[in-house]
Amino acid sequence: MSNRLWKRTTPAITPRLSLGGGDQGVLDEDGSKPTIKVDEAVTSWSKTKPKKGGETLYNYGAQKVAIFGLGQIGCTPAELGKYDTNGSACVDTINDAVRLFNNRLKPLVDDFNKNLPGAKFTLINITNISGGDPSSAGITVINTPCCNATKSSGLCYRNQAPCSNRSTYAFWDAFHPTEIINVITAGRVYNASSPLDAYPVDICTLAHL
Repeated sequence: MSNRLWKRTTPAITPRLSLGGGDQGVLDEDGSKPTIKVDEAVTSWSKTKPKKGGETLYNYGAQKVAIFGLGQIGCTPAELGKYDTNGSACVDTINDAVRLFNNRLKPLVDDFNKNLPGAKFTLINITNISGGDPSSAGITVINTPCCNATKSSGLCYRNQAPCSNRSTYAFWDAFHPTEIINVITAGRVYNASSPLDAYPVDICTLAHL
């Protein structure tokens, strides 16, 4: 997991900065597997990086910030192709690490809202939003990418046609969701359809605070 803090340019754009999370799981900085236990790595990372990132944005002038939790990385085609699921639909060990990390974000949001004057932070629960039955939206292929993806990068091979019925696929390549998934997710991020989708408020409410 990694964050990129963009250098300050003008006050007009800093409130709209976006912090992106990678999809590599818990890795050392050189991209290798961690040398410490996952729970120790998640605890250490979640106590320092998100807090520092949020405080940096606030110091640059950001007042309203949405923090996105991790989605179910263990359900991506890339991870399903690498690890044994032991009969589960996803790689549970990876999703357990995701859950551990996400559980540490809610107290962080409370801390920001309590201790940063004028700040309004909210947490978007991507795991909850991505749950449920995708077939209700016509999505029937959830563990295979729409395109022919490389094993090394998980991205699509160049100059090869993707699937013809992409609206029925959950994943475009081995990592990234298709447009229909993004549309559904964006709708619930903006207007939560469950109290678990966002804490304490969804983005629509946050924008009007």
